[in-house]
Amino acid sequence: MLRYYSLFSLVALTGCLSPSSGTNVGGMQFLALAENAPESASTTQRRDAVGAYVAANFNTLIQEIAAGGGVSLTVAMLIAEVPPHAQNALVRQMRARRSSLGSDPAALQDALMKAVE
Repeated sequence: MLRYYSLFSLVALTGCLSPSSGTNVGGMQFLALAENAPESASTTQRRDAVGAYVAANFNTLIQEIAAGGGVSLTVAMLIAEVPPHAQNALVRQMRARRSSLGSDPAALQDALMKAVE
């Protein structure tokens, strides 16, 4: 049994010390894999729901972002599951970026989803 632990330790240590493909180094590759892991089913469903809501209410959402808030924007943040304590900061960030968000529904969807991550 001890032999297996020693072998595992050696393999793990070797992986941490040797460079791997790309810009990651051994031990950091696991972190990169975790960051690039596929979304969970619930996250995918939430992303789809946010995308559908943004597509159906895009112009209203952009107007409410410019105004600093509104019912449709609040609903969008609820669908995206933005925590209540983060909503005001998100609205301020989106107001600052409204020129780029105003022409791209996907960018607005991403802004809403990234507030949760």
